[in-house]
Amino acid sequence: MSPVGHALVAVLASATLVPAPPVDPREPPSIAETDRPVLVRGSVLDFRRRPTAGARVSGTGRTGGVSVETDDRGQFLIRVSAGTYLSAMKADMMGSVVVGDAAEQTVVIVMAQMPM
Repeated sequence: MSPVGHALVAVLASATLVPAPPVDPREPPSIAETDRPVLVRGSVLDFRRRPTAGARVSGTGRTGGVSVETDDRGQFLIRVSAGTYLSAMKADMMGSVVVGDAAEQTVVIVMAQMPM
């Protein structure tokens, strides 16, 4: 084995695993397992621009998916990866947005009424 190979084996053999921190039950649902996690605070509005309680907000990214429901003011909090596609749905309405790179963001998802 070359000297570089011996050095690599030595480094790998001396690596220490650090346990993950405990999960805080007050933390928002998360799929932010990449190097660019994003905390998203958002509102969901219907096609008449009214806050929509009980809308399902789902995030789909490279590391999986997560979803939350909006509160009685149409607001939600979710932690996802940069570039995650967020969609909101309720009854016959749907809207979406793509999360950017900023560490914390505020978004408004305006849902359109879908033809039945």
